[in-house]
Amino acid sequence: MDLTIDQALQRGIEAHKAGQLQEAERLYRLILQKVPKHPDANHNLGVLAVTVNKAEAALPLFKVALEANPNQGQFWLSYIETLIKEKQFDIAKNVLEQGKQLGLAGEKVEILSQELVRGTQEQENQLNEKSQSATSAGQAKRVSVKKGKQEKSTTTHSQRKSIQVRGPSQLEVTALLKHYQEGQYEVAEKLARLITQQYPDHQFGWKALGAVLNQAGRTLDSLGAHQKAAELDPQDADAHNKIGATLNELGRLEDAETSYNKAIGIKPALAEGHYNSGDHPLNLSISLSGGKETN
Repeated sequence: MDLTIDQALQRGIEAHKAGQLQEAERLYRLILQKVPKHPDANHNLGVLAVTVNKAEAALPLFKVALEANPNQGQFWLSYIETLIKEKQFDIAKNVLEQGKQLGLAGEKVEILSQELVRGTQEQENQLNEKSQSATSAGQAKRVSVKKGKQEKSTTTHSQRKSIQVRGPSQLEVTALLKHYQEGQYEVAEKLARLITQQYPDHQFGWKALGAVLNQAGRTLDSLGAHQKAAELDPQDADAHNKIGATLNELGRLEDAETSYNKAIGIKPALAEGHYNSGDHPLNLSISLSGGKETN
């Protein structure tokens, strides 16, 4: 191109300030054709996207800018503010903590911290309301069913309990799975641990944590999470199968066989391939998004 990178960036900024958004976008994208991870061009293009109410499209741009230059405080602020706007509070919290650890501070940081607290609390209140509504609906349904027939004897106490257990929102689930599937295991682990802390009686967080630790090569650490998931729902064949696979990797073959047999006893169809139960992203999304629990 005729313009240098610096010249194109300067003209893009001038057009942006003048409200010539199409010209600014053209110049920013021209830069990215040559330097895809150019921090300022990515950030400014993200700011432009937010301006035209496309905050979701801005998030990956802010992320690239931040990864390219984590020493630029404004990149942190723009990314966190947009995450909050998109109600991705858990990710925003993690990013904010990371920024603070690297020295991010100031009045704007405090304002974002307060917005994050308010947004999280509002989301928590909504989840509580949903949980209470779901519980009331479930109780009414059970009363109706009892009038017509007895509950099946095979329904265990833990299964009945899990219906009433408050669990993570779809937003939290989606965020965790996204990072897991993209191989960002460190962030996925933090999100999984946060879910286990907030919803200790809900199986999702423990299954996710076990899968993440497996993928990160921390097989021994994953065993406890898999065992907790099975404890919360003893009739979950997949949970016992995961324990068997983990024990098998650890060389505890007799214990592994015991867990495999439990899984097969619950779900005989697993008998054909229970030794091939790797936690790749597809398996994780299927096993974790299914569940009996509702928010």
